[in-house]
Amino acid sequence: MIDFTLSELQQAARDYAHQVALEEMRPISLECDRTEKIPDSFMWNMQRRFWAGAAGQARTQAQEGEEKQDNILSILSQEEMAWGDAALSTAIPGPGLAAPPILSQGTLEQQAKFLGPYMDGQLHWGALALTEPGIGSDVAGMSTTAVLEGDEWVLNGHKHYITNGARSDLVVTFATIDKSLGREGIRPFVVPRGTPGFVVGRIEEKMGLRASQTAELIFENCRIPKDHLLSGRESSKKAGFKAAMGTLDATRPMVGALAVGIARAAH
Repeated sequence: MIDFTLSELQQAARDYAHQVALEEMRPISLECDRTEKIPDSFMWNMQRRFWAGAAGQARTQAQEGEEKQDNILSILSQEEMAWGDAALSTAIPGPGLAAPPILSQGTLEQQAKFLGPYMDGQLHWGALALTEPGIGSDVAGMSTTAVLEGDEWVLNGHKHYITNGARSDLVVTFATIDKSLGREGIRPFVVPRGTPGFVVGRIEEKMGLRASQTAELIFENCRIPKDHLLSGRESSKKAGFKAAMGTLDATRPMVGALAVGIARAAH
């Protein structure tokens, strides 16, 4: 018989997330939805609650493999935060969906380089650029390309519906190094904000989750250092595709939890 009783740790995580949702999200939810803007004070409060001090250190240790991260904790927290406001829950500072591919495909040096700044006490975001016009999240069919020229990768293409795309310090962008290889040509690249050739296009106006920033990203001869390819070019042929699918697989239970939270709030 399956026991669904929460452990003390799980219950504590759920209670804490519910408290945050009640105190920080509910009071500003309607105004944020109307204006499609989030107060800076909310961002700083979230940074302090979830990243500063011991809580942030514990999360870093979990990301580095020093502790086993419990996905159930994340799912329980996501449900409560979505009960508070689903859009605001996506705007919490942190590496976000950029973290899974960096952790699964990046070297230890790359992990330290790209994730280390998120622990400096300032506001930082990360994003994942996978979805493209015309193909959605069909990873094997993506058209964004990456060509190695000397010590740089040159990226060209468009990405759509990227959460936090315009505010992120870095974006993990999936591109193909050879379209004839199909899924075996897919690779993940880290593109920092401000890189020449990396442009934020349209910010979407949506019917729901209006306070959640959803951006179009454009890469026009965008040049990044060779070592911004996660794990290097000599990675296994399907590593990039698996990283993309692994990130999607990891987020699917979270989307379910988010939907449950929204349904509870609407009841």
